[in-house]
Amino acid sequence: MSDTTNKYPRSEEIIWENMFRFNSEVTYKHKLGLCKFHNVTTTGTRLKTVYEGVETIAAEQNVPVENVWGELAIYEPTNGFMFDTNQDSPYSKLKPYINTQGDSGASYGCFMRTIQDVAKNGIDPKYIKTNRSVLKTTFVFLGFAVFIGKLLYDQ
Repeated sequence: MSDTTNKYPRSEEIIWENMFRFNSEVTYKHKLGLCKFHNVTTTGTRLKTVYEGVETIAAEQNVPVENVWGELAIYEPTNGFMFDTNQDSPYSKLKPYINTQGDSGASYGCFMRTIQDVAKNGIDPKYIKTNRSVLKTTFVFLGFAVFIGKLLYDQ
């Protein structure tokens, strides 16, 4: 597992289903971790594909993934993403990883801004898998086991 302070963790370390989930009801089961959110929006699915595409581009160019994200972060199209015709832009490398079928120019532009936001700010640490949840579960279980053991001992 990479360091959680990394702005761009590997794709498998990101909890995609929590990042872009449908606005579904959050029940106590979700809050306790007994039930997961499985519905990911189209934006989340597409972002995951592009994120993995950036990892692929970095591997093909034999450069750190931070370099590719850095290029994406500093590029600002002159006419906005909706009307960007610059074939040399770093975003043109992402075209094989973007499914634009059925997109209007506006929704494409909004999606490009989402990618740009990730490039500039990275992934929010609350969406990165950590070992803390495993430790939390372990401590809760041990606390419960001690409680039951104490009850049985007292009887």
